[in-house]
Amino acid sequence: MNWSVRYSSTKIPCTFCGGPNHWLHTAKDWSRKTQDDLGLPRPFVSIETEDREDRPGVLRARVPIPWSTNPDRKLFGRGDNTPSPIRSKEKDAIKNLKCSMCGVPFDPLESAIRWKSTGPTVGETDNQPFHEACMRQTRIFCPHMQNIDDSEFEKGPATILAANAQRDRKSWEKK
Repeated sequence: MNWSVRYSSTKIPCTFCGGPNHWLHTAKDWSRKTQDDLGLPRPFVSIETEDREDRPGVLRARVPIPWSTNPDRKLFGRGDNTPSPIRSKEKDAIKNLKCSMCGVPFDPLESAIRWKSTGPTVGETDNQPFHEACMRQTRIFCPHMQNIDDSEFEKGPATILAANAQRDRKSWEKK
């Protein structure tokens, strides 16, 4: 645990309520032990300055790691620790209607939000339903989600959004 972050005195507001930042005060550092933790706050990693440059959007110094990704890029022969998808977790999220950010399953009629991507992305779950709080966090910390217009997202029951995501993915595969 990085205690200086946990008890940080910075006045960074909470990304959700605008009050004191609850996530930075209670988040754990990402490790093999925390990689399967469910819910928010997600475990965080520190991103080196050189790994934050030359990217669309802003990649912050500390970022939450989605449940369906792994920041240990050395396994993939890369030196940085920006998250990479874990295909088995992505398939589990799609099959079992789970949020790929926090790993918590949806109730079938639970309100959700998804990105209506116009084509395939690196992550198979990028266009799947997210809990609204998870999508807010994703849009703040994920560089490619920061500049997407609000009109490119849809809200609704998780089961309907999941069906829409699968329809979109099948249409991409036909092209």
